[in-house]
Amino acid sequence: MFKKLKNPNPTPIWISDFFYPIFKGGAEMCDYAAKQYFASKGLQIETRGTDQVSVDWLNFNKKRPFIFSNFVNINPACVVWLAEHPEVNYIIYEHDHKYCKYRNPRQHGIQCLCNCHSRNSPIIKMIKGAKKILCQSLMHQNIISLNIAEKNKVISLGCNVWSFEEEAKLEQIAITNKERKPEYIVLKSSNPIKNQDGCLAYANNYNIQTKVLPPCSWESLLDAFTEYQGFIFLSLVAENARVVVEARIAGCDVITNDLIGHRHEAWWHNASRTEIVQVAKNAKEKLYLETKDFLQGVYDGRY
Repeated sequence: MFKKLKNPNPTPIWISDFFYPIFKGGAEMCDYAAKQYFASKGLQIETRGTDQVSVDWLNFNKKRPFIFSNFVNINPACVVWLAEHPEVNYIIYEHDHKYCKYRNPRQHGIQCLCNCHSRNSPIIKMIKGAKKILCQSLMHQNIISLNIAEKNKVISLGCNVWSFEEEAKLEQIAITNKERKPEYIVLKSSNPIKNQDGCLAYANNYNIQTKVLPPCSWESLLDAFTEYQGFIFLSLVAENARVVVEARIAGCDVITNDLIGHRHEAWWHNASRTEIVQVAKNAKEKLYLETKDFLQGVYDGRY
């Protein structure tokens, strides 16, 4: 029997660089969905930007559970402090690979074995010090386990998560069937990671008609996915982009590469559009089940 240790002040604090809706990135939208779901279960969480986190603040709140999401902008001294204080209880809801200076371990070769930092560096020790590291695909889990060497702590949720409002929209587009325009959508983006030029080059090589879609609202993007034949997204980094899942749910033919974690999941190949919505809901429930004791200030003695 593993002992449980009760924290007398269990109110957790979610720490991240940015929060939705001020910043509408995929990671921030996942964080918002998670916090909303926790609140629906009666678990309230405080939020704090990394720009408001200092060593003194961490020390003052060290008996409270932390959830770290995107923390690229945190003061490096805080990383050092966390690495040196294993008694502090926190989990990491990981969206990429922050132990890698490129945030892309594929930069180091096909095996994704990162050598940016030594095994005793503060960032590695800080990540290893987490009670759990929650990932968004098996590929994500495997790469982090390879580089952090804490496989028992690294857990795959199997998918991204969406808010209740977003799920309603996904359920709607999952059953939308109408005549489609023949073009394949390519996202217009100056971000080299999104690889607009590579997507267009691929389409040109295979004589695929394209529709370059300028930046738009999330709802407009999903509507576009229901109107066009397909979507080309050839990422240059190992990631778990929500947008490819949304395109699949909308019924697009999705052309992507092996850097997208989702395409290595069984559901990517076998699930129907409505079943993929349920996969996302299941991921959110798993996120809750994996963290509820922690959020209530109860720590499993195994970790």
